[in-house]
Amino acid sequence: MAKKRERLDVIFDILIHIRNEKSVLPTRLLHLSNLPHNIFKTYIDELLNKQMVNETKDKNKVFYTINEKGYAFIEKYKEFIEFRQNFGL
Repeated sequence: MAKKRERLDVIFDILIHIRNEKSVLPTRLLHLSNLPHNIFKTYIDELLNKQMVNETKDKNKVFYTINEKGYAFIEKYKEFIEFRQNFGL
């Protein structure tokens, strides 16, 4: 059985997917994040409210892009992952 992802791991994964895609449609991001729709919606709303992600509308389509605060989270979380691995936690 697969280990359940922790909240910060899910946020990190979503931000990484947005960064890698540069600009991503919600459906594509939903599939990449491997989350049920209702849980995905909760996370994306939180990222928008915390201003880590921008939502852009173009010709009736919504796109998500990462901004500086999102990039900063990725970098700090990478440091945390390294710290956790160094201590076997």
